[in-house]
Amino acid sequence: MTKEKEKIAKVDPETLPLGADPQAALRMHLIGAFDKFESDHQLATVLAEVKPEVDTRSPKQVTLEKRRAGLAEEFFQMEKESAKQAGALGFMARSLVIATMPHSPQRVIKSSSEVIDKKTGLVKLNKKGDPRLTHEYEYLESFERVNGDFHMKMVRLDADELPYGPMPRLLMSWITREAVIRKTPELIMEGSMASFLRELGYSDGGGPRGDATRFKKQAKNLFGTAISAWVADGDHHKAQRYLIAHKSELWWETKNMEQASLFSSRVVLNDGFYKSLIERPVPVDMRVLRALKGSAMDLDIYCWLTYRVSFLESFTVIPWEY
Repeated sequence: MTKEKEKIAKVDPETLPLGADPQAALRMHLIGAFDKFESDHQLATVLAEVKPEVDTRSPKQVTLEKRRAGLAEEFFQMEKESAKQAGALGFMARSLVIATMPHSPQRVIKSSSEVIDKKTGLVKLNKKGDPRLTHEYEYLESFERVNGDFHMKMVRLDADELPYGPMPRLLMSWITREAVIRKTPELIMEGSMASFLRELGYSDGGGPRGDATRFKKQAKNLFGTAISAWVADGDHHKAQRYLIAHKSELWWETKNMEQASLFSSRVVLNDGFYKSLIERPVPVDMRVLRALKGSAMDLDIYCWLTYRVSFLESFTVIPWEY
């Protein structure tokens, strides 16, 4: 066993850099344990290779540990140059960092029915032995998030459902970055759908569950949503209400993902929303967003920490309440 492996083998797994909270990737650079190794790449290699003599890990644990090592390696690469130097400086809408979009579908079960096997005519059972059910859902018209005195409410207009999950967050980061850099509310999505998806860290896979299909759905829902944000502090009440997009035209080609559309897709932001973006945007590293794109919670934690640290004046304990 090499010296590096001996070092890591003696460490309690629960005290490893990502052991306590594997989702908080941003904490990695604060952990002194990384300094025990001669190089960042060396530590990432050790984390990926060292295994117990008898592997008692569940498939979920194996996947989680692989993700830890992958995030560690990506983080080490990011440390070599700043987001600005790497051309990866992005921005996020401040109001959607303080109070975030939904993490999961906003719906309730309208009705349920048992799944019948077509061959036998019998009810299909799940792993627990209970009848397998199929659900019909009713999608909620609004969603509200509260953070202290700050309130944010999303209302769907012509959207099929409220935007949720990582995809609308990545799209919002692109919208905010383009608005800040180009200083115009009219944003052009140039090139093919495949190239646009790759820019945000997604694959161009089609099909019902492919990234392209899901992204188109989330984009339509995001642009068909209105936002109301307000601060309620005793006798003081300050509010802003706006559509996200005044106008949107999406011309993405789904059959040939690499083919650029004859007409560029474009989004015209509502004037009030555009002004809110460019006045006080939250700077973020697009490389981090792409690395954390698998979890809406990860993205929210990273963006909020970036925002919070920007005006931190002294050591502060941040309570976890969710």
